[in-house]
Amino acid sequence: MSVSFNIKPIDTDEFKIQLAIPPENPTMRGFVTVGAKVRSKNELKEFGEKIQANEFEDDIAILQAMYPGGVKGLGSDAGPVEGDKVWEFLQTSPVGGFIVPALIEAYFDQYQGARQKNSARLRSR
Repeated sequence: MSVSFNIKPIDTDEFKIQLAIPPENPTMRGFVTVGAKVRSKNELKEFGEKIQANEFEDDIAILQAMYPGGVKGLGSDAGPVEGDKVWEFLQTSPVGGFIVPALIEAYFDQYQGARQKNSARLRSR
């Protein structure tokens, strides 16, 4: 029996997140590339429960658990912000108030999008 769909387990996966700041009337647009932690449905549920139970110190700790591969594409007048400095930038920069919730929302949206794309309606041909 041949295999038509080969599943390769991975820990992190990179994807782009489009940003518009502020969302209601954007003066800045762009994207960041994140290294997202890949979780199973059960792991995602447990992770969401930990967030709701306030088991994380702050939003940055949540982001670090979501994106262990980091966030690339942020910068300021001083140049690009890379590595561990990204987390400090998100805490201290005025735009961090827009970026942090957007990154958290995008993490959960990627799973919702995958469920919709793999729905029975699309698979039944």
